Amino acid sequence: MSVHVSRIYREGNAVADCLASQVSDANQLLIGCMSNCVDDLLIFHRFDLRGRPDRDPVIRSVIWSPPASGWTKVNTDGVALSSPGVGGCGGIFCNCRAFVTGCFAVPLDHVFAFEVELLTDSIAINFAWQNGWHRIWLENDSSYVVQLLSSPSEQVADTLSKHALQLEVD
Repeated sequence: MSVHVSRIYREGNAVADCLASQVSDANQLLIGCMSNCVDDLLIFHRFDLRGRPDRDPVIRSVIWSPPASGWTKVNTDGVALSSPGVGGCGGIFCNCRAFVTGCFAVPLDHVFAFEVELLTDSIAINFAWQNGWHRIWLENDSSYVVQLLSSPSEQVADTLSKHALQLEVD
C-alpha cells in the first residue's frame, strides 16, 4: 500500500487532473442532486462544477382523524440507529372516540430500518388480535411496508405470522 500512496504523491497533479476530468464528465450527465449543505457546495466549487440542489421539501398539513365506529386505529413507528443496528418500535391504539385503548414499545437489536417497520406492524397486528380488535386501521410512515401489506401475496402473511410468534407483547 505504501508504494501506491507514494506513487499518487509523486504523480499528484496527474491524479488530481484525472479525477477532475472524471468528475467533470460525470457532471455533464446531470444525474442526481447534491444535498443542501455547505460541504457539498464547497466540493462542487472546488471542481468548478455547477450544482443541482434538491428541491425544497413539500410541506403538507396532516390532521389525525379517529377511525369509524367499530374500528380500532393504530399508529406505528420504528427506528434503527444504523443499518443494521439497535432499534425500537411502538404503536398507539385508539377507538372511534379518540380514546387510547392500548400501546406498546419494544426494544430491538441488530435490525435493518425496513425490517423494523415491518416488524412494528406485525407486532401491532398481533397485539390487536390478542385484545379482540379484529377491525384495525393501521397507519405508519413506510410507504413500502404499506404497499407490501396491501399486496395479495401469501408470503407476506407467512412472514408476519412468523415474526408475531417469535415476539410476545405485554
